[in-house]
Amino acid sequence: MPTTTDKEFPFDVTGAARRRFTLLELIDNIDGALRPGFVFDDWVRGLFSRKELSSHERHLYYAALMMWLRIRNWCRPALELDPDTGLALICLALPPGQVRNALASDLALPESEAGRLPSPDALATVAPDFAPFNLAKLMPSWFTDQALWTFADDTLERWFTPTPMWLRCRPGWRDIARNMMEKEGQPTQVHPLLPDALGLPPDTLVSNLRAFMGGLCEVQDIGAQAIIAMSEPQPGEVWLNTFAGLGRHARALADLVGETGRVDAADTRQNELHSLIPGNDPHARKNIRIVDTKGGGAVYDGVFAFALSSCSGLLRHRPWLLHQMSPSTLRDFVGAQHDLLRESAKQVRPGGRLVYAVTSVCLAETNNVVALFAETHPEFEVIKPALADRLARPSGLGWRIHPADLDGDARYMAVFRRRAKPAGVARRKAPRC
Repeated sequence: MPTTTDKEFPFDVTGAARRRFTLLELIDNIDGALRPGFVFDDWVRGLFSRKELSSHERHLYYAALMMWLRIRNWCRPALELDPDTGLALICLALPPGQVRNALASDLALPESEAGRLPSPDALATVAPDFAPFNLAKLMPSWFTDQALWTFADDTLERWFTPTPMWLRCRPGWRDIARNMMEKEGQPTQVHPLLPDALGLPPDTLVSNLRAFMGGLCEVQDIGAQAIIAMSEPQPGEVWLNTFAGLGRHARALADLVGETGRVDAADTRQNELHSLIPGNDPHARKNIRIVDTKGGGAVYDGVFAFALSSCSGLLRHRPWLLHQMSPSTLRDFVGAQHDLLRESAKQVRPGGRLVYAVTSVCLAETNNVVALFAETHPEFEVIKPALADRLARPSGLGWRIHPADLDGDARYMAVFRRRAKPAGVARRKAPRC
């Protein structure tokens, strides 16, 4: 079984130049896949299949292409003028680890620093006449209206560096999973605020780790883990998860409500819930039930209303969005987000909680959606999660998961509680016709 250690990573140092040439061929194919609305991730995997790349090669080139997309607007002139210099700049920007070694082992590059872009001095060793990074110019210009905070000094560079590979361990299994990884030579770090979260180097090939294959842990960004923790599901509760997708939120909720609780997962998209069916996947949970999107009425202790969005908070994981997003992207989602909150509110029992969660940095999809809901639904009150001050920053009526704080993606959430009906007030009967 291949492992992820540098010693056993299956790339010899003599092939680095050939691998850079393959990377250049892949880059030449990318521009056509950056059209707005194009599913870039699927396109890349199709390209890898046509080139008959092994799993290790796919992992290598995918990580390199993600870095290229982060710095494309800055690095493209150098690549067009001198491909060798442009490729060296891409390698220089890669974090230390297996991918950088496989592509640049024959280049005399300065050492890179995890989580940091190359310094001006480091850039000068590769391209002395090339201008240093101007990160503000690499961000979409319309972000100044929708997400001015993303340009802050403590945040800007984060958008152009990969996150650690964050795993969420099943409750009670973290130490066992960590020991298994250490025996495979895989370093890990425990998050100080979320004890079930393990951080691995960005280029880790997780699918070959025994703890992952055995279902002890799964990939989940630290921001998503923070939002689940702030949702505060309790043992024995029953929750509804809208737009459950591949089920990472649903499984995290299911682990916290435990065997005596249940999570109902719903999604209007076809074939999105396959991995939630017990027996289909080692990560499946027996206390998850797939339900119709209409839910079961006002019976839920909590509704995790995860909204489809522009995904502008995922720029670190999906850097192609830097080249696809536009103001029209927001208009495609905002109306549906208002509808989602309105419909989800009907599913919450008196005293139950409604969590609005979205992977967006834009005011139109975050603060504004929550403010309108609060204004039009007086039967709900805004509540502050117990962990909010430790995991997030206040933003309007909700909370922003900040990439500079947790070293992950940017996310937004707001938590409401449905007010209990006033005691002694009888329900008014409808008049007879």
